[in-house]
Amino acid sequence: MFDQLKITDHHIYAGGDLPKMTAVGYQYLLAGNGLFVQAQNLHWQAVIPVAACVVRGLPPLQTQVVCRHGLIPSQLLTSILVDARDTSQQGQLIEMLYRIHWREDGVWYVTKPLQEASPTWVKTAVPADSSTVLELHTHGKYAPCFSPTDNEDEKGLCLYGVIGYLNRSTPEIQLRFGIYGHVAPIQVKPIFTPEDWPVQLTHERPEPIHL
Repeated sequence: MFDQLKITDHHIYAGGDLPKMTAVGYQYLLAGNGLFVQAQNLHWQAVIPVAACVVRGLPPLQTQVVCRHGLIPSQLLTSILVDARDTSQQGQLIEMLYRIHWREDGVWYVTKPLQEASPTWVKTAVPADSSTVLELHTHGKYAPCFSPTDNEDEKGLCLYGVIGYLNRSTPEIQLRFGIYGHVAPIQVKPIFTPEDWPVQLTHERPEPIHL
């Protein structure tokens, strides 16, 4: 059982299985290729890098981000794209914020919290709840990228995304996983189901990735 006063902990990765969680928040792992942070919640089990370095005598560790409910249905991205492309302000696409949720009965669904938006920013006063698996926002006709504002806002244990170039036939998406302020880019394809993509998935690379 966790020590309820231990928010974080520290371990040396010696190879094989990951250390068991010994903290209620997150724990740092020192491996042969650097420092990593490990955490889990209802939806995710994750290990992401914090800083790269060489530690002689220890095995390397790799980024691991696993959704406990399986792959996220990619058709949810379709519904987001349809809605986002239908929102404009004075003839310009505006940024929109969406959340993908998982319910205990196994149902996936999308919400769009009450928000204020323009072609270059979006904000909401509605916090993400415990059912939130992925939070993403759109960049209208602009490239998908995470801004300094996003870095300040996205400090939960969650998957975060940005979709850009909505004015093109092939929009692009960028994903990253966050562990309480530490973030790492991840690939889209292993996270979503391969069926029902909004448009053709043309290639796979850490960031950005064509849908």
